[in-house]
Amino acid sequence: MSDVIRVPAFRSRQGGRELFHALMTNRAVADFFDVRFNEEHADKEPSQRPLQPRHAQAIADYVLAERETYVLGALVYAVEHYPAFDGDGDAGELVLDPADMYWSIDGQHRHRGLQLAIADDPALGEEVTAVLIYVEPDLANRRQMFADMNGKAKRVTRSQNVLFDSRDVFSRIARQLALEAPLARHVEFHSASPKRGSQQWITLVALQDIARALQLGSARSAKAAVDPDAALADARAFVRIVHDVRPEIRTACSGDADMVALRDESILVSSTTMRVLAAAAFERMREDGSASFDRYAERLADIDFSPRNREWIECGFIVEGKSTPQSRIQEMRQAALVLAAMLED
Repeated sequence: MSDVIRVPAFRSRQGGRELFHALMTNRAVADFFDVRFNEEHADKEPSQRPLQPRHAQAIADYVLAERETYVLGALVYAVEHYPAFDGDGDAGELVLDPADMYWSIDGQHRHRGLQLAIADDPALGEEVTAVLIYVEPDLANRRQMFADMNGKAKRVTRSQNVLFDSRDVFSRIARQLALEAPLARHVEFHSASPKRGSQQWITLVALQDIARALQLGSARSAKAAVDPDAALADARAFVRIVHDVRPEIRTACSGDADMVALRDESILVSSTTMRVLAAAAFERMREDGSASFDRYAERLADIDFSPRNREWIECGFIVEGKSTPQSRIQEMRQAALVLAAMLED
């Protein structure tokens, strides 16, 4: 019994199950709910998806990077039988016995991430994480709990993340561009694509991708240190140049354009093509050793963005007879190479 630990907890019920709300130090969480509780019967009785080490490491990296502001949701476990509880009514101390069997229902990657983070910064172990412990001995019921918790959750859209994320430099730049001329009032903030005919012709997510592509290119996995002020200046210059030299973009930003007709005539009035243009600008400037997109303004002004241009069709970016650019990664990358060649002076 020397390994038994006592933690502050509230006792309650949810549906037909007993539930304990425990407040534990991160070190207690990391040490007590060790992976052996999940793996001891993993082959016979899995109640969770397999642990993905890279995901756990990403959580550890996040906690360490955002040391003062990190947020981790409650970890959820199931225990095979009713644990000892000492208290007056529903408030008291929960007695956790390592001889009992615990199963992770939700949060195994957060748990492993905490272990990794504490190994790097032991002071994290003195902070706290909420833990929910259900009494549920039945395997089928535990699996149903996992399915219910994960299957009923609505995934946060990327648009919402860009709108709210204050850490990501490219999200901050996207929001700034969306509030400034010439794009103010022409950015779709919430949806993955603008509504047909809407004056909001470009998305907030596209602006994030544009800001990123101008610094890192089109590869989503690319990482590098970025100067926020320089990146914002580059993104502003890109938007200004495209607006100044392309009449269809000036029309799209006028506020009273026939957007359906405009999109039928130019594929540039599109979040997808603007992403491709930013990636092409990055490639062109890198190859030429140029620090400014201004150098390519005249070439950009002369490019044929008509959906009938054979170069778009032959590279797969446009389906013949259509005017909507293909948004698959392969076609966008190919179009970026074609466009980078068009920008060569």
